Amino acid sequence: MLISCIKLSILTNEVQNGRPVNGSDPNKFDSQMGCIPTKGGHCSIDKNGDLFNLLTLNSFQHIGQFMEYYYNHNDQHQAVYDLMSENCGEGETKQGYLKILRFAFDPVAYSAVELYDGLTSQRDSRDGMDRIIISRSEVDLFDVQNSFFLIYDNATVAATIDDPTGPTITDQKNDVEKDVNDINAASQKDKIDLRKIIDILTKRTATQRIAIKQAFSTVYKKSLPATIAGITNDKLKFLLLRLLYSPAEYAARTIRFSLKFDQDWSYMSVLCSTNADQLKKIVDTYKRVYNQDLVDELNQKMKIDSGKQFLKQMIEAQPGRPAKGADPSKFDGQMDCIPTKGGHCSIKKNGDLFNLLTLNSFEHISQFMEYYYNHKDNQAVYDLMSTNCGDGETKEGYLKILRYAFDPVAYSAVELYDGLTSQRDSREGMDRIIISRSEIDLFDVQKSFFLIYDNATVAATIDTIYGTHDPDYTYALKNILNGNKA
Repeated sequence: MLISCIKLSILTNEVQNGRPVNGSDPNKFDSQMGCIPTKGGHCSIDKNGDLFNLLTLNSFQHIGQFMEYYYNHNDQHQAVYDLMSENCGEGETKQGYLKILRFAFDPVAYSAVELYDGLTSQRDSRDGMDRIIISRSEVDLFDVQNSFFLIYDNATVAATIDDPTGPTITDQKNDVEKDVNDINAASQKDKIDLRKIIDILTKRTATQRIAIKQAFSTVYKKSLPATIAGITNDKLKFLLLRLLYSPAEYAARTIRFSLKFDQDWSYMSVLCSTNADQLKKIVDTYKRVYNQDLVDELNQKMKIDSGKQFLKQMIEAQPGRPAKGADPSKFDGQMDCIPTKGGHCSIKKNGDLFNLLTLNSFEHISQFMEYYYNHKDNQAVYDLMSTNCGDGETKEGYLKILRYAFDPVAYSAVELYDGLTSQRDSREGMDRIIISRSEIDLFDVQKSFFLIYDNATVAATIDTIYGTHDPDYTYALKNILNGNKA
């Protein structure tokens, strides 16, 4: 594969005259049609030099017109791009050919997509934003911006660049003593000021909130959670109480609530989106808070033995999932564990699949998924496992791991939406995602939500659902969404 790309690069550099800047010769079209690979055809330079010549010795204008001619003059109206996508195997040569075709077909739209990939840090073009903005600035950057607007649902390049990224809540200096006194004053029964309490708790980090909780108990000899519970109700009460937990305790309580009351998949989402260090903290906290081993709790509440075994082994695995890092040298050896038709997903019959998805970082899994797709005839790991893994908790866990590894931001946006709309997958997902991602990437989650759900903003959706009958709860959530940055 690499050799073919090197050969393509060398030959492209060595061709005399090379690609002309413009011009087209329609007289060549008929004779060039035979080099387009149909089923069983070839794309390599050794076996199909005419295809190489077509795509590297002719102007983009010629190639663009040829693509249209080919479509109009074959009986099945087949597109050159589709045929080459299906019949050119994998690797850098194919990637190069397809990029030539996309650019020739519409260089403006091609540049808009490259720019977006750079903006959103897609692997295809991580530095695409600077490159496109600079390189097209003296060519057609206004047109590229218009194309971006049309392709990405009326989003402008400038506004997208302006959008904040990363966490909404950052470590801003606060006065713990003042916060404690202000909360106490705002919680007096004759002059309750919920907005004051909300403004303090939603603008602080988890570490700062825990310090406030501890100082409140020391100074006033009473519990801050009990104080808040006594002056609030319903969703606002639960949100403010959740803000007073450490990340590990909130995760542990989410698991307990999910298993005991909601009977949704939140427990699986929490466990399958953590690394080994995070998982250990959750397990230790669960034992401290509930005086029960998490594995025992799962064993009692889960329905299927294979699912129980899956989570038990994931929790007890040593050393477990690393926080980061990938080892591409393992990819070839891991490919056979992906279940194709008639394959297996259970730990007993496919331990290698379990090891791949629970003992490797999400970064490794993400890169493996891409590698598999590129080396297995464009078959997606997620689709294969969806089709061939039966049903039940093990499958659900595996698919959550894959979705999170592929795009943790989009995964969080979907979980947030499921919580907003009370889907069974994650009934408490809105509070959980907004709180847990607020110090990581909540601005990015909101942007992803906007793109996935047809230009709907998280804040506006919350307003629509809760704004009228639960204004304080809505205010608190929007505070976290907007963040504490000056």
